[in-house]
Amino acid sequence: MNDSHAAQSGLPNVMLDALTIGLCGEVVSKVPISPADLRDRFAKMEPWAKVTTPKSKKTHHDYMQVTLFLESESGPSLGTATLDLFFSKHDRGLRVTQRSSLSLNPQRWIRALLGGETACGPIGLDGNNNVLGARRDLPRLLGQAIALVQEVFEHAIEVFDRSVPEGADWWWQRVWLKSAEACRDILVGDAVAAVRRAQHAAIVGSVGTVRRGYEPRAREGKRVTALGWLCGKSRPEYKVYAKRRDLLRLEFVCRDRGAVVWFAGKSTGATDLARVRRFLAKFAIAAAAEVDRLESHVRDTLESTPDLPGLLVALAPLSAMAAGINTGRGPVPKEASRRAANDALGGIMMVGQYDASHLPSGLAIRGVLDALGGEGGPLLKRMKRSVYSLDPAFAASAETVMGMAAARSSGKEDGGG
Repeated sequence: MNDSHAAQSGLPNVMLDALTIGLCGEVVSKVPISPADLRDRFAKMEPWAKVTTPKSKKTHHDYMQVTLFLESESGPSLGTATLDLFFSKHDRGLRVTQRSSLSLNPQRWIRALLGGETACGPIGLDGNNNVLGARRDLPRLLGQAIALVQEVFEHAIEVFDRSVPEGADWWWQRVWLKSAEACRDILVGDAVAAVRRAQHAAIVGSVGTVRRGYEPRAREGKRVTALGWLCGKSRPEYKVYAKRRDLLRLEFVCRDRGAVVWFAGKSTGATDLARVRRFLAKFAIAAAAEVDRLESHVRDTLESTPDLPGLLVALAPLSAMAAGINTGRGPVPKEASRRAANDALGGIMMVGQYDASHLPSGLAIRGVLDALGGEGGPLLKRMKRSVYSLDPAFAASAETVMGMAAARSSGKEDGGG
């Protein structure tokens, strides 16, 4: 593996992970052949591969799962990759249909190559070992990871070649990127607290927020929140979560082919397996710009300081409308504007965002939101949709307000004033 080539290739400061690469092809045979025939032959491929079809799917005769075992040249095991194969019959043999894929986590392989915990620190709070730490040599490691993906494809081809009956021909027709994430870890004082702060200022371009929780591994504290900012159906997602107590994971995620194509185009595919490296590098370079933007946004939230008077003054027009003051005139009832203003305040304070695209055009609150989203205002507006995000400079203030509200609520539940 040529590290100097990776350094010269202009690869960005991110790591690719959670890759799913789609593939399709054909097996042509002069004698009848079935998926069961291939399954029996794959079963003899140990130690290079093993049929690991889940019990729940063993009755699906057109499906087979194969786990590929990966070893480095220097000896240590890198881990595994998963080949999911779906078949259909045709008059000359079998088709490997477009539902088929190769799933791999190159960040785990790189961790193994670097020496595991000795070089990269402990595994993540989520119990996963796809963590390298905050590193300055990600471009070089990304080059290694992309080269490893290519090697895994070659390994898969070799295993498949050995499994096809003698006298049969087979070939891949096309491969393409089905899903992927680009990520980077940054050092912070308290990653769990950083996520709590960031959730009060959604990144511009997103249209919704999702909070996923996970239980940290043994004796690591309370349930941890993973914050996701969604950009729409079959669109990318920005993710922020505590990978370790001192390590904040930033991810730009394309969960399906629709998101990949929308973001990086249809050229993230190839008929020549040698071009896998090319479309992975293309995706990484494009996604790195989004990870950069995410990091800048998150750092802005972390650098914000509580300024309650400033936040109250900035949002005063919206607060007045929520209280029924100066709600405007016209055919739209004032009560509708008041309710919408309350919803907007709640969304802005809790998740740092409000989607006004569902509101009637005549509602007075639209003018208020547009004014607050103007130059120097506390809100930032997505260009092509009425989605307003709180300026990250106010994230600490919003967090303080919500903390005070939670404390008051807790006091009432405990029988206090």
